[in-house]
Amino acid sequence: MRPWFTKFSGVLYDRRWLNTVEKIYQVLYRNESYLRNISPLARVGLVFAEQYPNYGNKPWQQRNADHGSGMYHALLENRIPFEMVNSRLLDKEHLKSFRLLILPNISTLSDSQCDQIKKYVEEGGSIVATFETSLYNENGNQRENFGLSDCWGII
Repeated sequence: MRPWFTKFSGVLYDRRWLNTVEKIYQVLYRNESYLRNISPLARVGLVFAEQYPNYGNKPWQQRNADHGSGMYHALLENRIPFEMVNSRLLDKEHLKSFRLLILPNISTLSDSQCDQIKKYVEEGGSIVATFETSLYNENGNQRENFGLSDCWGII
């Protein structure tokens, strides 16, 4: 946990808030040993892909981030602890703490990324994938079948 406070403008017209901020930082300082160097407890990973915000010309492919935002909101509303997982970091080391990976329309995945996810599933992990997840390769070319079809039993 890294608290951050920002004050814009160099002029203090109202000083009433200063004592409150000072007290907050004093409490954080006294409890620093409990707030540092700890591992997250979340066992759900929400995958996001920065490199492919829009992957085609169809209307639903132009607002691809909406899928992730919707899943993010659903997890928050249901108070499910989760961590964000970059689609470029799907190796065993980065996924070892998760029991579930959620792929909200992560449509473009390379063969290597698909293999990493398949290995995660083979080793006991679970996935939830929506819409066109893995239907396209990293170049945006549509595959004949989903790259993760083996995980779902789709032939």
